[in-house]
Amino acid sequence: TFWLSHAPRMPSPRGSNASEVAELIVVGAAGFVASLIVDRAWTTWHAKRLIEDTTGIPVHSQRLFEGDVELEQRAALGRVRVVHLVRRPEVQAVWLKAVEESWCALRLAPLDIRRDREVLLVAVAHNGHALQYASVEVADDPEVVSVAVQRHGLALQYASDRFRADRNVVITAVSSNGYAIKHAVEELRDDMEVMLAVVRQNGYALQYASERLRGESEVVLPAVEQDPLALKFGTSKVRADEEVVLAAVRHDGLALQFAIDALRSNHSVVLAAVQQNGLSMEFAAEELQSDRELILAALVSLDRSCGKENTENPEPPLRL
Repeated sequence: TFWLSHAPRMPSPRGSNASEVAELIVVGAAGFVASLIVDRAWTTWHAKRLIEDTTGIPVHSQRLFEGDVELEQRAALGRVRVVHLVRRPEVQAVWLKAVEESWCALRLAPLDIRRDREVLLVAVAHNGHALQYASVEVADDPEVVSVAVQRHGLALQYASDRFRADRNVVITAVSSNGYAIKHAVEELRDDMEVMLAVVRQNGYALQYASERLRGESEVVLPAVEQDPLALKFGTSKVRADEEVVLAAVRHDGLALQFAIDALRSNHSVVLAAVQQNGLSMEFAAEELQSDRELILAALVSLDRSCGKENTENPEPPLRL
């Protein structure tokens, strides 16, 4: 069950079509509790709000069931006609409300609460890092871990060992934050699918890939497209790959410094670099340092970047 941190105002069923309005009977352990007029499009949360308004029972104290199935907080009521209301223990309701307001409340929670799966689900839905306060048992719960790493990839570090070795969980985590790969088992750093998810989110996290994958252009190319300076983590094999190096320097000319010597002597590669950033001329091979075309391209690039910084008094174009 999840609580909505910024739930919308509860709509009124009065303006709804007759076909969308229905009676919802609420029963408890002692029998009849209330009869409510609801909109079928309402969520369980809206129904709980109305129950609170009608009976005074706080939303956080309520659990609603249809038969043996608990209704999820965000689920639409649909054709549900009768719900069974179960009141939570007071201490659980208090902590649910507390972590809804601030997940940091878990820092003060006793072990019994940190073992409470529902409380932790609410907390990690707000901030995945709340997983660090979960008990060992809850940190091994698939749903809790899944919600946590979707929210914040680095929450993977607080999951149990089996999830840090689970490809699907790790891919979810690194898709949120590429650096989460640091907390996965070593074998997954050599997994092509996992590392592609990593570098597409954060190219610089290429540094955590296995040496084998740092030599694969299929991995390094998307890495440098996301962060050109990730080229530094490629093996000499890919730093000698003209396609990879060109992709890097076209995004950031300064990536030229990480290309092998042969490509820093390659006129077309250096030209692409200095056109993007004139300062990259520093990393061109010595024999190209006096090349007129490259110097002009570098000066034009620098002139253009200076013009962006001072648009009120632009300088005339530089000429050789």
